[in-house]
Amino acid sequence: MTSTELWRIRAWRAPRAFSQRCHKAEEQAPSWQAADRCAAFDFAARYIDRGIAQAGGTSDDPYFAFMADNQADTYQPFDLTPYLLRDRLEKIRRAVEPVVAQAITARLASSEGEMPQADDLEP
Repeated sequence: MTSTELWRIRAWRAPRAFSQRCHKAEEQAPSWQAADRCAAFDFAARYIDRGIAQAGGTSDDPYFAFMADNQADTYQPFDLTPYLLRDRLEKIRRAVEPVVAQAITARLASSEGEMPQADDLEP
């Protein structure tokens, strides 16, 4: 395992923990808003991870790859027609990616602060 891969494992602990808490909270109190929030977070994390993986020549984080590919499963309580659900998720993904890119650009420009810890993030 390379140092880049080890760094990525450590770096993704907080986002993975947030995602897991988000989905657990959504399971306990299902709502469209909660499901959409979890999907948006997972798509954002997937977008960031894919960029890191491509830049570093490593593989994608398996957790966020899986969550992005299987996000529709979290919407089962809502009994939405599959094509409408695919459309909804695609709209969320398309809305998230440019916002994430802009946030990363702004963050790199300011280069302040540290990566948040899992306990700092609330679902």
